[in-house]
Amino acid sequence: MFDSLNNNVVIGNLFIEITSNLSSESGEVALNTINEGGVGSYQIRMLANSAVTISGTAPNALVRLSGVSRFTTDGGNSKNITIRNNHFANPAIAFINTCSQYTVKNCIIESENTTVSGNNSGTINLGMGSSFNNNIVISNNIIRNSSATNIGSVNAIYSNAAGQSNISILNNEIYNFGSYGINTTNANASSNWVIAGNSFYRTLGSTIG
Repeated sequence: MFDSLNNNVVIGNLFIEITSNLSSESGEVALNTINEGGVGSYQIRMLANSAVTISGTAPNALVRLSGVSRFTTDGGNSKNITIRNNHFANPAIAFINTCSQYTVKNCIIESENTTVSGNNSGTINLGMGSSFNNNIVISNNIIRNSSATNIGSVNAIYSNAAGQSNISILNNEIYNFGSYGINTTNANASSNWVIAGNSFYRTLGSTIG
């Protein structure tokens, strides 16, 4: 899917429905800045009307978003989209190269990432280096251990990038992480973060990254 978006031109608002599981994903292809025709500034929405899982053992993030704008991933009220990276040292989702106006909501996001810090830490990684991601919303998701292995990530949400602004982390269930639910190691270089309404807890014992 990402390969198709990268190599075509979007000429209007676009809805993408995932209708079946996507297993054995490699994460090799990142979703890059969308090529637009016409007036531009289109909205892209990815959804699923029944339960689907996007999974694989990706030596990068399973879902890499590079300079993507005006994109929403929405699992709906039933949280129909599960995103799971089975790799022991990489995230499920990574935002890089100035993503803007990206929302991920109503999803189940899983990893068993044992990386403590740096560019590959977290179940969700908000930026690598000086990424300057902005206007990112992470809302009403379940962010947890891999349900395939019952191993959890060291950090659930992690950022070590400078210049992250207008980041909203709202009303998520964040659990079975080893050290931090949200770890921002470059907070002094960031602005306008809103972190509210989240739940942090543990249901597993020692099987944490």
